[in-house]
Amino acid sequence: RRVSSDLIGSIGLRLQELADATPHATALKFDERRWTYAEFNAWANRVAAACRTAGVKRGQVVAILQSNRPETLAAIAGVVKLGATAAMLNHNQRGAVLAHSLRLSAPVMLILGEECAEAVASLTGSDDALTGIAAKAWDGGNAREGWLDWSAACDRQPSGNPPETVTIQQHEAAFHIFTSGTTGLPKASVMSHYRWMKGMAGLGQMTLRLTGDDTLYCALPLYHNNALTVCWGAVLADGAALALSRKFSASRFWDELRAYE
Repeated sequence: RRVSSDLIGSIGLRLQELADATPHATALKFDERRWTYAEFNAWANRVAAACRTAGVKRGQVVAILQSNRPETLAAIAGVVKLGATAAMLNHNQRGAVLAHSLRLSAPVMLILGEECAEAVASLTGSDDALTGIAAKAWDGGNAREGWLDWSAACDRQPSGNPPETVTIQQHEAAFHIFTSGTTGLPKASVMSHYRWMKGMAGLGQMTLRLTGDDTLYCALPLYHNNALTVCWGAVLADGAALALSRKFSASRFWDELRAYE
């Protein structure tokens, strides 16, 4: 039977449910750090509140340009909990290609990791790609002039669940996932909460069937659907833990698997 995508339900609501049901279970592993579901959900809530304070409204787009790290996943979770759409920019793109991706998504906000500063610097000559982005947030150790200090902005916010999360319908957009551009300039594929939740059920609950004692290791970039939907979806399906690697490394692979158990 076909399930209507007009039903209430979202990625953020699933995270919220796990934080309520299993607050002390491990949600995320990265290097030596660990976050429980209660901690990660609270972090995402602060991100959502910071986005709202910056002027982001439900249905608008927030571009995320960061490498694999916990702050990236928290940004994604916070944006979708607010009911906005996370445009997952490929941090390997430069110049005209990156400018094209920005124009396609037309974000009202850009969250930039300091490790991707070079990518934005490559927009010289394509400055109009940043025009219309009302809020620019810098996620890094050294403040960038003219940009919002993202870590400090999030730390100032409350940790309570945003009211928008429980009203988001499944047909609403969650992500923009960009094609690789091998057949021309990249295209933005819209991933709705409904499509994500279908993946969570089919790949997570029916196929992998993880448990709360399991850890899924992910070395795929978070701008890729196989990371956001297949990996994170399978983890959130049953409250497992996601072990996030910065990037795939043959020399570190087995060491990381042992460290993350």
